[in-house]
Amino acid sequence: MANSISCLPNLNTSTSSTIALQLAQTKLVQAKNWVQSLHGLDLDSSNNVDSALRDCNKLYDESEPRLARLMSGEMSYNVDDALTWLSGVLANHGSCLDGLAEKGFVEARSHLVAQNLTISLGESLALYGKLKGTRNEKSK
Repeated sequence: MANSISCLPNLNTSTSSTIALQLAQTKLVQAKNWVQSLHGLDLDSSNNVDSALRDCNKLYDESEPRLARLMSGEMSYNVDDALTWLSGVLANHGSCLDGLAEKGFVEARSHLVAQNLTISLGESLALYGKLKGTRNEKSK
């Protein structure tokens, strides 16, 4: 599966947003697995990287239900809700990376898994923003 959906031609915004969400959900699981794989490694314990990794696990655990609800097909949310939840997931991801950097694990932001999740969430946000714009234009 590609890391980006921006190159997929001729898909409507709703279909594209579903694909972007699926990709973001996959990338979130990969990021969580990556963080879990770092536990127990000797990553300069003097900076207490393990506490930042525990925080990352907690943040990703909080993020999973948000994406799952968007993917459930349950339509008890609107585009604004989706944008809020996606923004929250992106904020959690950023907090994780910031926490790792503060503890001296500066290469976290440049790790491919971290970059892929950031890109996927950004694309999902952009597509839902586009959906919101389309719906706002139709209601005029």
